[in-house]
Amino acid sequence: MSENYLKLVEARRAIKEFDNEHVLPEEDLNKILTAVHFTPTAYNLQNYRFVVVQDKEVRHSDDFMAAGWNQPKMATSSALIILCADKDSWRKDARRVWESAGKDVQDTMEGMITSYYEGNERVQLDEAHRSCGMAGMNIMLTAQALGYDTCPMDGFDYEAMGKQINLPEDHVISFIIAIGKRTADPFPRATLLPKDEIVIHEKFAA
Repeated sequence: MSENYLKLVEARRAIKEFDNEHVLPEEDLNKILTAVHFTPTAYNLQNYRFVVVQDKEVRHSDDFMAAGWNQPKMATSSALIILCADKDSWRKDARRVWESAGKDVQDTMEGMITSYYEGNERVQLDEAHRSCGMAGMNIMLTAQALGYDTCPMDGFDYEAMGKQINLPEDHVISFIIAIGKRTADPFPRATLLPKDEIVIHEKFAA
């Protein structure tokens, strides 16, 4: 394993203060969005949706800031990526996302997907958040590799933010990632629990 990757993981921190004047180059944003598209999803449904909000006028507006609980990084970061997911993607894309594999595979996958998701709202919601969670880590590590800072956010009014981005009824917001250039270092790294407390080999003790 590349030592550079481990250093990248260790260096990523949740940054709270961003340079309000910094503009994220379109080329770098495209690199981040290209990388995140390779995030795995169950049955290749690609149920994640990424709403990129860069317009300063929008982000500085009273309604948008209120939806973000008036956190400064809502406005001062270079971009916000709102990670959403289509809970009903299994109904819509089951065949399309297997088009290159041929009809037999399409038929098989469509049956498996329908059997797994139909009538199981808990699984539909869980998969939405799992997909966004994995995608979010790809976004943050890619941004880190490109020299940017990030902060994952779940402290906001989900319903109000949904209205701000015209969230479809069959979609959910999972969380937001702020991207930009830091103007202040984070707090010293908090205490990490001992590995033997968080890693269980084979099974939990009886």
